[in-house]
Amino acid sequence: MRRSLIRFSAFAGLAFAAVSANAIVIIDDFVDGDYNITARNPAFGGPTQLTAIRSGSMITGERDVFLEWLSSGTPPNPAGVNSIVSGGFSASFYSEGSGETGRVTLQYDAAGDEVDGPGPLTNTALATTIDLSADLGFQFFFPFINDGNGGPIQLEVRLYSAAGILAGTSYVGQGTNVLHFVSFGSLAGPGDLTAINRIEFTFTGQAGSDFTLDYIRTAVPGPAALLPFAAGMLGVARRRRNRR
Repeated sequence: MRRSLIRFSAFAGLAFAAVSANAIVIIDDFVDGDYNITARNPAFGGPTQLTAIRSGSMITGERDVFLEWLSSGTPPNPAGVNSIVSGGFSASFYSEGSGETGRVTLQYDAAGDEVDGPGPLTNTALATTIDLSADLGFQFFFPFINDGNGGPIQLEVRLYSAAGILAGTSYVGQGTNVLHFVSFGSLAGPGDLTAINRIEFTFTGQAGSDFTLDYIRTAVPGPAALLPFAAGMLGVARRRRNRR
């Protein structure tokens, strides 16, 4: 049985309204806020959608997670799709069967602004906002991506503000130590980067795809933009030493 995997780890979080210009903004460190949820084919009891709400050192002090089971292989099997955060180390999203596909959305807005049971994340906006206008975009460091038989991982980014929504879609292909960058300039819509009040990332895996993700943070102009990659490589080296 093939397993698909998304793994996250990271860095210290910041208050949403306390980010200075030209500073790297850490969206989530995935060090705490543990959860382990599994969505399954309704033919085998489901549920097909689940949410997990956890507090921690992520940017808003809270991570809202919406996990969806999308489809099964042929013939269908009782395997499901999982989203896991393991405190102090990593988070993961994976398909338990070779034909299972799923999607997970990570949302960052006001702590205590909860999702009421399974369903799409439609939380209200933060009372405070963050200014991302001095940043270039988001960086995602993938130590490992196996895109399986179904193509690359689809990544959707949505930034909310009173002016509207900035949104864009990109694709992350197979590889190791992949530093994926999503430019704010590539996002479309009427949003205002100076007053963002909610951030969402949606990862959609194809059948048989596996991937690990070590962090999500912003990139800034100049040498500081290289720091996330260096930090990610140091994390990989530490994990390798710990396994010896």
